[in-house]
Amino acid sequence: MPPLDLIQFSDLHRQKSVQRARLFELDPPDPPASDEQISDLESKLATRIPETYISFLKAYGGGSFGLTNVFSAARDSEYYSVPRNAAAQAFMPEGSLALSDDHCGGWYVLRVSECQALEPVFYWHSDRGVEKTKFANILEYVAAYAYDGA
Repeated sequence: MPPLDLIQFSDLHRQKSVQRARLFELDPPDPPASDEQISDLESKLATRIPETYISFLKAYGGGSFGLTNVFSAARDSEYYSVPRNAAAQAFMPEGSLALSDDHCGGWYVLRVSECQALEPVFYWHSDRGVEKTKFANILEYVAAYAYDGA
């Protein structure tokens, strides 16, 4: 089965966000990211991020997103990816780009090779190290956790 794309994710989000509207009212996501914010983010991280992550940030903004979070391109967000990744680098192995945390000591990450963040999504935890997840991309990760949790 091919990975979830933005059109499929958007259809799912429309359906689920109506069913679970309060999830998005309590702590709304950041505003959608601009091309300039994406470029600035990639420059500050010294890493090109995958198109699916970019498309999510441009469409939905990141930050608090239902029952999960997605590190954002918004500099004024508590979920701004640059400081979140700086904090994560103190713990995670080199060559990882954090895209979300689970608030329990774990981070959802992409592997980085030659300054390019690569899918699929991995999970890193201080007790277990890096583990591959079932998520081919960030859209699948968000679809799995934003509406119904782990």
